[in-house]
Amino acid sequence: MKRILRFLLMALGVGAMASCKVEYGSPHADYEAKGRVTDEEGNPVKGIKVEFVKTYGTDSLGNAEYYPLSNVYALTGDDGSFGIKSTLYTAGTDSITVGFVDVDGESNGGEFATKMVKEPLVRIKDGKDWNEGTFAVPDEMEVTLERVEKAE
Repeated sequence: MKRILRFLLMALGVGAMASCKVEYGSPHADYEAKGRVTDEEGNPVKGIKVEFVKTYGTDSLGNAEYYPLSNVYALTGDDGSFGIKSTLYTAGTDSITVGFVDVDGESNGGEFATKMVKEPLVRIKDGKDWNEGTFAVPDEMEVTLERVEKAE
């Protein structure tokens, strides 16, 4: 009898909870950017890591300190072009910082300094519920990276 009663109470409890509408989630939005990376002479730079980042200052050498906002990144192609899309949970909706990091050193025709570029965003698609929509950098980005001089 106790087993039957326990079963009925569990079933009623689950049924009662199922009728309650409770949503769990975090506000998020989709972000997009595209463009081209070149060196100071206008040559395309291949193999540059492009990612959405949060900056928080500079180190003692003047390098930007940052962390990626997601594990999504893009690498520039042979013509220096890139396109990146990511869902983010911590970014705002008026601007975003895009990081450009040389991850292959000399392999892409030289070593290039890391660069952070803050860009405005425009809403290109409305969202629903926890999704705030899709935001994009309005124009194709044209980013020029500076070569790192070798110490001799």
